[in-house]
Amino acid sequence: MSQRSVLSIHTGQCGVQMGKSVWELYALEHDISYDGTRYVPDPDMLGTNYDNFQTFFYETANGSYVPKALFIDSEPTVMDALRQGTVGELIHEDWMLNNNQDCRNVMGLAWYPTFCGEQFHDLVRSQTRRLREVCDSLSGCIYFHSSSGGTGPGFGCRVLQSMRESDPKSVNYAVCNSISPTISGNPLETYNNIAYLGLTRFDNLNMNMHVLYDNEALYRQCYKIYGSQFKPSYENCNQLVAMSTSSWTASLRFDGQLNVDLNEFETNLVPIPTLNLMFTSLAPLAMDEDKEIISTKEITLCAFTPEAHQCSVDCFAYANKWPEEEEEDVWPAAPWMENDEAEDNRKKVEDQGGKVKDTQWCISHKFLSSCFMYRGDLMPASVNRAMQKLNEKRRPEFVAWVPSGFKVGINSPPLRTPEDWFMSDISRSLTCIVNNTVISEKLKYIVRNYRLTEQLQAYKLFTEIGGMEQSLLDSSRTGICNAIDQYNTCMSVKTEIDEVKAKLEGRPEEIGVY
Repeated sequence: MSQRSVLSIHTGQCGVQMGKSVWELYALEHDISYDGTRYVPDPDMLGTNYDNFQTFFYETANGSYVPKALFIDSEPTVMDALRQGTVGELIHEDWMLNNNQDCRNVMGLAWYPTFCGEQFHDLVRSQTRRLREVCDSLSGCIYFHSSSGGTGPGFGCRVLQSMRESDPKSVNYAVCNSISPTISGNPLETYNNIAYLGLTRFDNLNMNMHVLYDNEALYRQCYKIYGSQFKPSYENCNQLVAMSTSSWTASLRFDGQLNVDLNEFETNLVPIPTLNLMFTSLAPLAMDEDKEIISTKEITLCAFTPEAHQCSVDCFAYANKWPEEEEEDVWPAAPWMENDEAEDNRKKVEDQGGKVKDTQWCISHKFLSSCFMYRGDLMPASVNRAMQKLNEKRRPEFVAWVPSGFKVGINSPPLRTPEDWFMSDISRSLTCIVNNTVISEKLKYIVRNYRLTEQLQAYKLFTEIGGMEQSLLDSSRTGICNAIDQYNTCMSVKTEIDEVKAKLEGRPEEIGVY
């Protein structure tokens, strides 16, 4: 068995459907059929790349290979579709758990055992413990869920609590589908996001790293690939998430040069524990039909455009002014929404040396860290030239107290996709995990929406029916505001100052949830 193991926890409808696409791709890349049989095309490769597949798979008594993954949902519909789907035979039946009632998009109904029952919560804890016992050396867990749903963040936090109790030093990363800026399928998503961030970032249930996606950015990528007439589905969005997840976990499953263990992701990407929200960028999305192979420079430059970001942010935009008073009604436009006013303000910034009063565009966002995961037949020399060209054309700014820049890794196996997917194989690709202060723009939207709904006294059923305490929501909002202030501090500091770094490393006061 592998010397390191990674568990995948899929909770809620979003997490389960993402897991279906993720494990379809994992199985294809490691030549494992959907019935668990593994085919090795070249026996000479045994002992190199093909040994590392056991990081995510384990061998059963009958010789088949099963994912080290746990699937949880509060109602049987989505889980039955998974059982009857392509990977239904690949996943062990013991690791697919469902209850018989829906949590109705209220996180409190999944987090507290009153609604789903203590028996189902005990089953989730026991199966989590059993799955841990399958691994001889656990490197950490990757959680797949929506941070704005009900079952996903609720049971995701419960599994995280179980992992923390059994191993307080365990490494836990979350792949979250977060709030979209202009589209919403759940009127309670702001409350769910507030509660989820309060549990996983500002309390004892600390998630080491969050990788954020949103459907709006994924829709734009689908339109980029197939044009505006294409009608993307959730399955298409999940396939894009699976492709980026496969790329940033490739160094765990193959012989890579960067991030060969989950601990190294946190070391390279999270300089301060509280600033652990980041997003991914995938390139190329659309290739020129006249070109057989896209160059490394084109891939690198493409990855740093807003179209390549899988979250609705623009890391090269100016920061929105954060209102000091909670009662301020005026809220600036999002940085990716280009308009005449934004362009005029940018010109004012340039004309007056970057010091403009009474303008929403006052300072540019900065990078805290970034990991580049290249896949394909790439040479280190071409990657170095592409990085130089990126610095010349895009001029990324890093915070002053972070001495290192981009981390780069190369994995020779290219990105492959199943035949029934809407994208074809990519011979050369790049996936970036970016920790940038621009993620504070999403936090500003969450706080603003929460403040507005509280003023209107809307959706009181979240606290009355869902059981989530109002003090948890208020404390979480305070923690998010503190995180926004920390990101603003990162953007404004010009030199490395010990006092500022000490202030950023200070953790918010813990909030009670029991």
